[in-house]
Amino acid sequence: MSRPRSPHLRADWKLSLPAPVAASVDLMLYDPLAQKPRYGARSLLVAALLKRWMAEQNGDPLPPVPNVGELRNAEQ
Repeated sequence: MSRPRSPHLRADWKLSLPAPVAASVDLMLYDPLAQKPRYGARSLLVAALLKRWMAEQNGDPLPPVPNVGELRNAEQ
């Protein structure tokens, strides 16, 4: 079954992070069956954190950030 289309346009960003931070995040999002972080989990995490940061800057109610379990089981 194919993945449903997202109603939003996508923008590709290339980010450089300190290696210890990137390694810690990858370990938290690690999928033992695929032997790598779950597909799309990094993007979901960064998008959620940026949405929360933007809401904080605007004084809006803060949206939730997915926990590790939700990111590991994310279906994209």
